Amino acid sequence: MAAAHALSGMAIFAGAESVLKTTPLYILGLIVHNPINVAFILVISAVLVVIPYLMRKPRRIWFMLLILPQQCLLLMHFVSAAIAIISGHYHDGYVPDGGSAFIFADQIWLLMVVVVHTFEYIEAL
Repeated sequence: MAAAHALSGMAIFAGAESVLKTTPLYILGLIVHNPINVAFILVISAVLVVIPYLMRKPRRIWFMLLILPQQCLLLMHFVSAAIAIISGHYHDGYVPDGGSAFIFADQIWLLMVVVVHTFEYIEAL
């Protein structure tokens, strides 16, 4: 997920502000109105996740704190996908054939990644 966040941030820096209309990033875009700030948040959270793996023996508290921004982003992704599923249309207004069921099938990978990551994060506490 760190790579996805970093690449999304780089895409926004490159001018692809439409990335903020994608299902995972929609809530973050609503909270942080400036696309450049969103890009910084995505890239910085990705860098923070890598730091514990570069440390020889990271303390548990540092590990948990450095991963926390990534976890918060993932929870925002989850909420964003859930809103799209419940409403039956994507955040850009597109209504696919099948509505909520289609969006659920389309976003299930994201939902499962968030659920697994959240359980692992809680277990590590």
